[in-house]
Amino acid sequence: ESDNNAGPCLYLYGPKFARERCATHIQSLLDSSRRRGEASLRMPSAMSMEEQESLVRANSEGQPVEIERVSNKLIVRAKSAGPAGAAAVKRTVSFASEQNQAAEMRICQPPPSWSDMENGEILKWVTVELNSPEGKEIVESFENSFVSASRSVRKVERIQHKVLWQQFCDSRVSVQGGNEKKRLFFSDTKKHPKDFVDEGIMPSNGEQGAIVLGEDSAYADARRYELNGTTACVVLADVHVGRREERDLDSSITTPGDGFHSVYGKVEPSGSGYMIFDSKRCYPAYIIYYDFGAEC
Repeated sequence: ESDNNAGPCLYLYGPKFARERCATHIQSLLDSSRRRGEASLRMPSAMSMEEQESLVRANSEGQPVEIERVSNKLIVRAKSAGPAGAAAVKRTVSFASEQNQAAEMRICQPPPSWSDMENGEILKWVTVELNSPEGKEIVESFENSFVSASRSVRKVERIQHKVLWQQFCDSRVSVQGGNEKKRLFFSDTKKHPKDFVDEGIMPSNGEQGAIVLGEDSAYADARRYELNGTTACVVLADVHVGRREERDLDSSITTPGDGFHSVYGKVEPSGSGYMIFDSKRCYPAYIIYYDFGAEC
């Protein structure tokens, strides 16, 4: 029952000695439950909540612990009071921490396509062979966006920037279960992409500091930086989009909704894109140079 003054409570009826004996036993059970080991697994993680829960449950099989998912965290609870239960909880928490650290190390390794860099070298520009697997993938992703226009890739430069890469990795591992990465296109008509890279920042769109990137290269092409009358360049970036909020993209958006890291919606002239609010969540991976012909 519920008492208006005391809150939820239990009323005992019967002889006084029986009530006292029952109350003592109930209090003992409550005290025992409080002494049971319990821990919350809610930490910055390079794994999604689903991945973390699957690993923790598999590791805890046969152990005197139970796992409960509550919102965006896992509760590890000993099945019984005492040292054995507390030790099992400690082992489970330690295992989860080790798995998170291993996952963080994996995603923070430089891309396998990177060439060797000298000690102390922060930034390296590498021309990608267009006929290599890496080059073909980039050219295809760029040119496939155009149906009614002629675009021909002439050169691709890979950007190997240790500082920007570390900032990008720190962003990915700083949020629980929100490390999803997308490869998106970006451009700014007013500034050469190399200038942004040299300055160590990515440009913002609008007064609110948001950065909008498109899934299709046509979005960046509409905002291309033109080197001359026939050649332009755009950025192909790795973007930490995390958990996305789906809504119309407009300049009034200053932050994603609670629990989200980016906003996803339609962009002009076509396709969809992401709005992010921290330049550290965007790593400029390549600059694509291309010829833009007459519209068909």
